[in-house]
Amino acid sequence: MAHSRGVQVREGVTVHKILHDDGKATGIETSKGNVACDRVILACGLWTRELAATAGVSVPLYPAEHVHVRSEKIEGAVPELPVFRDLDNSYYVRPEAGHLLVGAFEPDGIPRPVHEIASAGFAEFPANWEHFAPIRGKAETAIPSLADAGYDRFLNAPESFTPDANFILGETSEMQNLFVAAGFNSQGIIFAPGVGKELAEWVITGRRRSTPRR
Repeated sequence: MAHSRGVQVREGVTVHKILHDDGKATGIETSKGNVACDRVILACGLWTRELAATAGVSVPLYPAEHVHVRSEKIEGAVPELPVFRDLDNSYYVRPEAGHLLVGAFEPDGIPRPVHEIASAGFAEFPANWEHFAPIRGKAETAIPSLADAGYDRFLNAPESFTPDANFILGETSEMQNLFVAAGFNSQGIIFAPGVGKELAEWVITGRRRSTPRR
């Protein structure tokens, strides 16, 4: 759809910094040359903070390890099972192709400097069962079949988080025409449709909607 409307997508290009003049964003510097524009949107996940900093803009965002493990096959782990979320103990459980997936939003997540995270492809860190042990214990107490089945996968990958766990959306206060959509705390897919629509209108009109449409 975007391509049919004239949007051009360039892959394999690195953005080095935000170009600006007189307090306004004017474009970006890339590995393929400069691109001039009258609006810049930073929707770069955990790399957003570093790019914003090239224009003197502070974005309260940091990368941390985000963990989920998958059980061995469990009888009854059918797609119709609901997602179980234990807010008090910072984990959720959902079915995945005959397995159960246990994901953690632990309060003591391990931060990771951006320079330690690979930018090519999907970045992944070594498994850390010791750090995951408290949440694993809570999940296995609630669902004993997890302990009986064991686990066949430990996924430990970077995700961007904010201090208050809310995402960052809108024009920056330090620089005009520079917008941010980041810090979705591993829920970008959930928020993407609404955020994209709202931010597009914000960029075009210069203001966000004050009341929801009916």
